[in-house]
Amino acid sequence: MNKIIVSGALFDKSYGILSVINCSSHSMTIESEHIIEHPYPEIAIIGKGITGIAVDGSHVWACFSNVIVKINLDEFSIVDTITDVCFNDLHSITIHDNHLYVANTGNESIDIINLQNKKLERFDFLGGHLRNIRPNYSQDQDTKPHIHHISCVTINDEDELIVGLVRQQRTLNLSKWKWLSAKESSPLHDVEFIDGRIWYTTVGGEISNSEQTWKLSDYQSTLGWTRGLAVIDHGMYVGTTAIRESNHNYYEIITDSTTKNTGAKICYIPFSNEDLSVEIELPNAENRKVFSIELLD
Repeated sequence: MNKIIVSGALFDKSYGILSVINCSSHSMTIESEHIIEHPYPEIAIIGKGITGIAVDGSHVWACFSNVIVKINLDEFSIVDTITDVCFNDLHSITIHDNHLYVANTGNESIDIINLQNKKLERFDFLGGHLRNIRPNYSQDQDTKPHIHHISCVTINDEDELIVGLVRQQRTLNLSKWKWLSAKESSPLHDVEFIDGRIWYTTVGGEISNSEQTWKLSDYQSTLGWTRGLAVIDHGMYVGTTAIRESNHNYYEIITDSTTKNTGAKICYIPFSNEDLSVEIELPNAENRKVFSIELLD
């Protein structure tokens, strides 16, 4: 039996949702769902909710769009916050060597936070000239157009920064200044370093590592905006966000998919061809966003 935690939101609410799901090779059941209110309601954004999450023992670090919070997994209460005036549309968050690595997507930067003293180091993907041209935005404003749209950051076993870039639809080893993948068929979302390999998802429903590519459409009954990945020994859990009329046209352009009115789901994909896939639809599925999936001990 495995247990996963899923982050997300509702399209018409500003709070985040954390779902705990019990999983076996043949079933998934929701153990509990927890509403997490934004700690600063004056800058909360409708529909963003909780994006990236990183499990840290009995706690989880979680990103709202413009603030990072630490949540106690026993009570699902916020016990710490990290703020910065440049936090905007935060996506992924990773813990490595007592530091948080954050994809600050709206600011087009990677932010590295020392958990011992909360000092922040920033890798600026725009640089001085573009930064001077770009208007100044508040934390609750949309900063598009994005040049890069950094979706994810992870660290490999050589302490190198690996970055997922939506606009380029590729992964980049920032430390070596080297592309790690060819241009994918749709934007990358989850980039993870797992057991010596880089794994990633595309929003169009592909999951890849250096050895194999899976298509979610081969396992899930209806396809949605794919994001959220957790890998275990014998399979993986993949999330999909609802496809609605308001986001269908863009999804169809980038994926060539005619999927409409698809609810949010979690799908288990087994590595063995002898096992069957399993999927579960989340509550309020037609109005639900899935963003990240993490394993719980």
